[in-house]
Amino acid sequence: MCEVPLATFATLKASTQKALIQFLYTDLDLVFTFLGMAKAETGRDADHREVSFKNAQIALRSIQRLKNRIDDPGELQKISDRTNELEAAINAFPVTLNHPPQVPSSRGQNCVADARETRSEREQESTIRAGPNY
Repeated sequence: MCEVPLATFATLKASTQKALIQFLYTDLDLVFTFLGMAKAETGRDADHREVSFKNAQIALRSIQRLKNRIDDPGELQKISDRTNELEAAINAFPVTLNHPPQVPSSRGQNCVADARETRSEREQESTIRAGPNY
């Protein structure tokens, strides 16, 4: 059995924490970009607006799940505050989802996507956003 020296473990944990924190800040910025894109599409492209908004919602859930892995109370508070701002922005967003977004089919035609979260969406969220387990 291979034993890892305590100093090496502490260094690995610190670098992992740093990467997690940077990822969450980057993801928060990305989600605010998704919301900005959705706002910009208001009155123009309803399908693109809905996709951007849904992406923001999915990313918010991911951030909420991952932020609790942060060990530093100060960083956790900063990310929690920014997450709360994001959640408020999403909740205040004027959403009128009259129809599910159009998703390209494998034949290049549009088909109506199911508005409910499907298995493939859950798999995509866990694959893309879950990151490593700490």
